[in-house]
Amino acid sequence: FSHFGTFTIFLTLLVSAIASFLGLAVIIFVYGLGDINKQILAASFFVFCVCSIFLIFIPLPIPKSNSKFFTALSDFLKGRSNVIKDKRALLVSSFFLFFNFIFSSVRIGIVYNAMGVAVNNTGFLVLGALGYLVLFANFTPGALGIREVILGAGALVLGVPFEAGIAAALIDRAITLSWAFTIGGFSTLLIWFKSPGDFHQNIKKAEKQNII
Repeated sequence: FSHFGTFTIFLTLLVSAIASFLGLAVIIFVYGLGDINKQILAASFFVFCVCSIFLIFIPLPIPKSNSKFFTALSDFLKGRSNVIKDKRALLVSSFFLFFNFIFSSVRIGIVYNAMGVAVNNTGFLVLGALGYLVLFANFTPGALGIREVILGAGALVLGVPFEAGIAAALIDRAITLSWAFTIGGFSTLLIWFKSPGDFHQNIKKAEKQNII
């Protein structure tokens, strides 16, 4: 379970570094820092970018303890260290995460165009970056409500009405959920029919470990 945590957290930090760097570049070189809202947005991207890079690359001591918490933390830091050492895996992961980030930004752009709302094309990179930074604010399932408000506020900074920003974020969430249920459901059925014994065994194992 700690290895899965390592994988998830590391990918989150990596995509945060990529998205916040591109979002910061767009704010500075395209929109400028002429008002306080853009300055706050740029500062937020800068902080997320620096903190993400720090947590990805800066060496951290690995604790030695038999407690569950420190064992999980130790496994996480060991996994993080292994990923950092594998430069090829790091580059490949960065490439696919960059592509995924661009794809999600284009998807948001398509939603705005379908709504008839005009936004500078580079602005969708800013909104896409905000969508990824919300991963750190999952106080509700899938950051439900939080993501919509943040994307609405980001759209307002870019000159789009707040209500239009929230509406676009809701449509975008509906699209991502439809993909998740469609592809996820198909994959689950595929596992079920391909190896039903393993499927039931994994569910029972997860239940014993109180994962589900």
